[in-house]
Amino acid sequence: MTIDPSGAVGLDRPGEMTAFAVRPAAGLAAERIDTALRAADLGELEGSHAWIRSAALVAMVDAAGVDTGPGSQWEGMLAYARRKGWWRDEDRALRAHLEEPGPDRT
Repeated sequence: MTIDPSGAVGLDRPGEMTAFAVRPAAGLAAERIDTALRAADLGELEGSHAWIRSAALVAMVDAAGVDTGPGSQWEGMLAYARRKGWWRDEDRALRAHLEEPGPDRT
């Protein structure tokens, strides 16, 4: 998941089911990242992680044409996240780590 300098949130790797991160543009302060996630109705920032609501994420992944149905890699990723403690039941949110932008990102 990316957040560009304007605060627009996108999904840059919709079919990747082995890692999940929020990759903000260089220079975005934590408050702007949190605001972007909330404005997109995706979730919120909590320290060095973001909690992304699974229903909102499914909508983005589905729009990219990735299978999220029963038996899919998506279901496997959610099961793995639950086992690892990267799942929050109260709002059905998936934890994503916040990546520092690299020199090649804007």
